[in-house]
Amino acid sequence: MLDKAKFMFEIDNNHKTFINSSGNNQYMECHHIIPMKAQKDFKYLKLDSIFNLISVCPICYRKIHYADNEGKLEVFMKMYKIRKKEMLERGFTEEKIKEIYNKYYKK
Repeated sequence: MLDKAKFMFEIDNNHKTFINSSGNNQYMECHHIIPMKAQKDFKYLKLDSIFNLISVCPICYRKIHYADNEGKLEVFMKMYKIRKKEMLERGFTEEKIKEIYNKYYKK
């Protein structure tokens, strides 16, 4: 997945990190937009798939997990918009994706 994204942050290529230990690529994190703990709600669909994965910088990876609700929602919706076509093909409208955010991300 990270090689598909060319080890770039898919939301904003201006976010730079550091060269990983292999010395070949910028360090990025691979993030499931719809978290894997939601798999029980989507038995008909494998969430550990490319449509649901995105390359993010370590700061935004932590932001989606630990920021306040406003910060989380900002990153979450940016990720969704990047994968919107693939998400819509699987029935994840903006309304549905906001339900997922409220259930799995919002505190």
